[in-house]
Amino acid sequence: MRAELRQPLRIAGIYLLFSILWIVFSDQLLASLSLDASASNALQTYKGLLFVVLSALLIGVLSLHEQRAKQRLLASLNASNQQLQQTQLNAKMGSWDFQQQFNWSPPALALLGQAPQGHTNSFTELLAWLHAGDRQAATQAWQNLLNGADELHIILRLACLDSAPQRWLLLRGQANQHGGFYGSLQDISQQQRDEQALRESEQRFRQLFEHTPRIAVQGYNDQRRVIYWNQASCDLYGYSRNEAIGQQLERLLIPPEHHQQAIHDVQQALNGGAIMPAGELQLQNKH
Repeated sequence: MRAELRQPLRIAGIYLLFSILWIVFSDQLLASLSLDASASNALQTYKGLLFVVLSALLIGVLSLHEQRAKQRLLASLNASNQQLQQTQLNAKMGSWDFQQQFNWSPPALALLGQAPQGHTNSFTELLAWLHAGDRQAATQAWQNLLNGADELHIILRLACLDSAPQRWLLLRGQANQHGGFYGSLQDISQQQRDEQALRESEQRFRQLFEHTPRIAVQGYNDQRRVIYWNQASCDLYGYSRNEAIGQQLERLLIPPEHHQQAIHDVQQALNGGAIMPAGELQLQNKH
């Protein structure tokens, strides 16, 4: 049954049941009184008037009950919506849906730097809010979603003044069951700045050791495979960078009789145990 029909049908059903019970039992009551025709007709009139009054009261009570139920539901929805918006603000997130135009939640508009009054806009207007260098990528991603792509997932920069810090937003979206789209918007500026700082730090680290010709430096992952091999390592051990990358530590540098001990020591360090102290080691080179 369709949800919008439940309330009218319930009220109609209660009224129908009341009417049937009234007619049956009131007629039986009048019949049991054995009145003459004049008195019976008068009581029939009073019975009809009383039926109208009671019917009106019944409908009024049912309507009031439904109205209060709707008010409680609306208050609950408003409270949930306010809680959702506050959660979105705390998480620097917002939501949106699209049906001919974008409809943004207040937190999403705040992330976009727009006034909360104009909460709807077209995709062309959205492009104007974005950094010029990201507009083509945004257009292509949006077109892919319109053409049936599973989802929208793209990082965009907001257009901003030269003096203002750059802001990055993650735009997600997917199709709904009604031919439109919905999704979320999240401020990931801090994450992007942290990643950029990490890349710059890693680049400085690499440059530092690449330009330290007498110190052999290697990097390994948790499988003991080489992920970094500087020029000094090439010179000292005889393996080129291409030969070393991806190879395991024990196969490159550790004599065969010490393989198991080296594997044990590295695994112990990875598991939070003691790290091997500095000291002299007997290693092997390519030759």
